[in-house]
Amino acid sequence: MRRAWLLLLLSTGCSLVNDPADHLGPATDAGPAEVRFEDFCGRYAEAFCQAKADCCESGEVDIGACADDAESECEMFYGSAFGVDGVTYSPTLAAEALASGQVLLDACDLGIVAWATDRRGFLGGLEGEVEGGEVCDPMDRSELALFVAHLTCQNRDHICQQVGVDDWRCGRKLEDGRPCRSGLVCDTARCPRGSLIAPGTCGPGEAAGSPCNRSDECASGFCTGTDLSLGQCVDIDEQTLYCN
Repeated sequence: MRRAWLLLLLSTGCSLVNDPADHLGPATDAGPAEVRFEDFCGRYAEAFCQAKADCCESGEVDIGACADDAESECEMFYGSAFGVDGVTYSPTLAAEALASGQVLLDACDLGIVAWATDRRGFLGGLEGEVEGGEVCDPMDRSELALFVAHLTCQNRDHICQQVGVDDWRCGRKLEDGRPCRSGLVCDTARCPRGSLIAPGTCGPGEAAGSPCNRSDECASGFCTGTDLSLGQCVDIDEQTLYCN
């Protein structure tokens, strides 16, 4: 069964390297035009699926079906954040985000993995309003609600983290060795064996061949498993990424 690529990455906070910003493509000198909220996901889906067709050498890609899936995944994340107190949408920053992603897609660059989970990449059109140290209480304790709560933090390098029983505040991501439930909260974006049920530990991630359920458990940032089925960490290359 084909899995949702963007959903796989965003739901696990996966990134290809420790500093995703190192892989973000530049905007053009003139600067990209504004992108309206209602147009963003369609533009993203069209660019991404065309890149899959161009970059995948081992098979044909159904661009139409791919675009439908990609747009729906995108709308789930952007739609969940849009209208939430503490998050605003910037048409200018969204345009810059798409432009930086297009540079990577045009080159079949593996850096698109980091772009997909970085708040200066795919998520660049969403601005947080909560300052460091201030309250950022999630709507509930689901993974999606925690993801949106992270976006409310004004500093794009901050997360919404629990500092007391019912006390959540924006602050720095967690260093290696700290308990975690998702790679979203870790400096390395890796949380081996972490889940909403039991915590793991922030660190470099598991080696290829190690068992995993989530991509943020793996050093490569790619796991063949899902939350419901055990897979293994695999090294990522152009064909692994663009042909899945």
